Amino acid sequence: MPPSSPAIAAKRLITHVSLIGFATALSARALDPLIPSIARDLAVEGVRVAFLSTAFVLPFACVQLILGSLADLVGKIRLMVMCLVVIIIVSLACALANSFSLLLLARIICGMATGGIFPVGLAIIGDTVPVAERQVAIARWLAITIGGNLLGAAFAGLVADLFGWRAVFFISAGLPGNLRQPPRRDLL
Repeated sequence: MPPSSPAIAAKRLITHVSLIGFATALSARALDPLIPSIARDLAVEGVRVAFLSTAFVLPFACVQLILGSLADLVGKIRLMVMCLVVIIIVSLACALANSFSLLLLARIICGMATGGIFPVGLAIIGDTVPVAERQVAIARWLAITIGGNLLGAAFAGLVADLFGWRAVFFISAGLPGNLRQPPRRDLL
């Protein structure tokens, strides 16, 4: 018996949400190998540039409860799309930053927006996947998202070596940009 249309739509939605998780997790770890290049280019001490990682991760963790709850009010997919738009804009701001202060502010905002992706992705899976299949779906989603985290530094190092650190942020802006419109899911 072939899968029903709602089952196919749910799988497409989960695949799309997984790709969004991968792309945003990839950009989360992309800064690590860029620290020496950014320090040199913006004439800032490497120790200060290393703070950009904390400036991303701390807001990422702090806003998850807020954005997860907000998703229930405004809609999960709508919030995810809003977060993606913010991530794209601030990733472009990172690529074009001519000062450390601007780069720092952009990374803080990017961390906050990325913090909306994780809880909302889990909620979408919880709303879409039947209980009997939910653990497998969450495990797959986590594997894909964590894969983005694991590959982020290697990806950024390779791109930065070939094209410079700003190219990493341009690409980081482009990845979620291609994923901005998930398949419609009226239940969410």
